[in-house]
Amino acid sequence: MSGQFTESCRTRVETNQNLCRDSLQSLVGPKKELTEIKVGTVYRVLSDNGSSECGFSEALFLFHYEGLAYMHTVPGVCHRDLKPQNVLVDPLSHQVKICDFGSAKMLVKAGCVLAELLLGQPLFPGESAVDQLVEIIKVLGTPTREEVRFTGHIISTTIGGKNGEPKQTISYMAERVVGTGSFGIVFQPKCLETGETVAIKKVLQDRRYKNRELQLMRTMDHPNVVSLKHCFFSTTSKNELFLNQAPRSFLKHYSNMNQTMPLIYVKLYTYQIFKGLAYMHTVPRVCHRDLKPQNVLVDPLSHQVKICDFGSAKMLVKGEANISYICSRFYRAPELIFGATEYTTSIDIWSAGCVLAELLLGQPLFLGESAMDQLVKIIKVLGTPTQEEVRCMNPNYTDFRFPQIKAHPWHKVFHHWMPPEAIDLASRLLQYSPSLRCTALEACTPP
Repeated sequence: MSGQFTESCRTRVETNQNLCRDSLQSLVGPKKELTEIKVGTVYRVLSDNGSSECGFSEALFLFHYEGLAYMHTVPGVCHRDLKPQNVLVDPLSHQVKICDFGSAKMLVKAGCVLAELLLGQPLFPGESAVDQLVEIIKVLGTPTREEVRFTGHIISTTIGGKNGEPKQTISYMAERVVGTGSFGIVFQPKCLETGETVAIKKVLQDRRYKNRELQLMRTMDHPNVVSLKHCFFSTTSKNELFLNQAPRSFLKHYSNMNQTMPLIYVKLYTYQIFKGLAYMHTVPRVCHRDLKPQNVLVDPLSHQVKICDFGSAKMLVKGEANISYICSRFYRAPELIFGATEYTTSIDIWSAGCVLAELLLGQPLFLGESAMDQLVKIIKVLGTPTQEEVRCMNPNYTDFRFPQIKAHPWHKVFHHWMPPEAIDLASRLLQYSPSLRCTALEACTPP
């Protein structure tokens, strides 16, 4: 709940102390004293009298939410039967109290209560357990296999115990799946002991071998690179490894909006992306190999950016062959499409250029439907690569047969109001020759 919403609720409560008091008095009778009455009854009275139900609903839910925040964090109690009948309201002070802990347990239904306050009726009025699920699916859609498997799942592990540190048992309850891929599943759980929300990535891992993503994340420490809190193996499956990370919102959420992102945000986010890449490419010498908006996290409050998901990352060694079928297609560097195996961290620079272009345009710049179509989309913008440029991308590529297409001017690729410095940066990042692309550090500085 945002601070603005909270302050609005408090203001409405202070200016409406006698809200619907006459209606409540008529409900209980003139000779009876106004005592705590069920919130469902209060809401129905408000609705019948045409009062400002929305403002009062916000106030009720504010106090109700504060009670839940205390229950979930201090004693760690889950009510397990939260509904309007189990929420009491003092009609004079409008103080809300959660009651009836017969089903409670120390381990959310707050959303259903808020929806009922706003609608005047239950949001999911199922007549049976199956019908209840049907009503939920009608609103939220059919859950994925991962959501069915992990929602409500509790994970416990022990941390510490090294260098004289005391051992500590922590438990997480999975709330929702936030991402899936070929390398693992990322879900958002909450720590039952502290109430902290984190992100946990589950991957299949043979205990006999090291996990490269884990090894790389242990070597990195930078404000613009996601941090590893701790890791642990599953107690139920010998081949499941959990990586516990700090959560943020995906940058893809911003690029999916139907409006162009404000340029100040584009500058702020891309600058931090290149700061993170500059650190990765120089200190631990890590190449991400799958940079895209989905793998860039943003704190919506501070706007801090963190690069995440190092499942495809690797420390590149000069002269050592690497797999060329890597990186998501829309952000794949052309040398990878040409089958290069001895590439450099400049493939991340190309990907970053694609991310920049996507933030400026509101959609991916190169929307190829296959590897070859991706190359066609690139050629339509950059023009046909010369034989020298092809040799720079992959010296072993000899099948050079492409129609001659002129490069599309960069100022026509982007909107006419786009700042020249943004267009210049995109042109320096999206070069055929890997050696001609600017470095991450150079991208952070004016040309």
